[in-house]
Amino acid sequence: MNKKFDEPLLFIHGYAGNFFSFDRMIRFFKQKQLCSKRTLVFINSRGKSWIWGKKIRTGVAVQVIFLRNHASVTQQSAWLKELLLKLKNEDNIQHLSIVAHSMGAVSVLHLLTTCAQDPCLPQVRKIVCLGAPFNDLEPGRDTKEVERIPVSHLGPLYPTNLFAQMRRGAVNISRTTQFLNIIGDIDDGFSDGKVAVSSARMLRFLLKKGNFYRELVFEGKMAAHQRLHRNNAVFAAIAAFLLK
Repeated sequence: MNKKFDEPLLFIHGYAGNFFSFDRMIRFFKQKQLCSKRTLVFINSRGKSWIWGKKIRTGVAVQVIFLRNHASVTQQSAWLKELLLKLKNEDNIQHLSIVAHSMGAVSVLHLLTTCAQDPCLPQVRKIVCLGAPFNDLEPGRDTKEVERIPVSHLGPLYPTNLFAQMRRGAVNISRTTQFLNIIGDIDDGFSDGKVAVSSARMLRFLLKKGNFYRELVFEGKMAAHQRLHRNNAVFAAIAAFLLK
């Protein structure tokens, strides 16, 4: 019998994302019988959420869709906190894992750096980040050119205010939370076309010793920013990490 995901798995789209952002990945996992059902969670502009589909339980793919999908990192983080509170209080979800793309991953990390130790929230066991702009001035909005992120062995030379805030709050991240950071490279080590490789790599400087951290760089046209969550090789890497 094939192994299956042993907890709810949340999917968080990026800036301007929608239902189709993770549709292909979830269908892949269902085809491989890694998850049983898909449940949709809609969050409106006031942070109110409602669920469409099966009850959230072990092995269910929970696709979170922000109806106001151009909100800031801090706003999305606050909405996600309310959702996690609801999942624990109403559905008795004690632990879960998260797959997040682009700004969605930054919002998840912001949440962890502010309230991951809150006993009222479910424990986040594993997090997969896809093409996340951890040190961009504009983590969501497209700019004419990819932001260049000069770095040293200690981290970004010019950390953004958001990055500095998350680094100060890194002490709140549970040491048991494991991270897989997937990065796209379509132009010889510079970027995935939207996010600089150096910006995505800044996650390593937001974690403390003790957190499991693995970094994978995918190359070629299917490693472009909007293709990372449509890439079968990426799906396989995520599945291996979550099943480990």
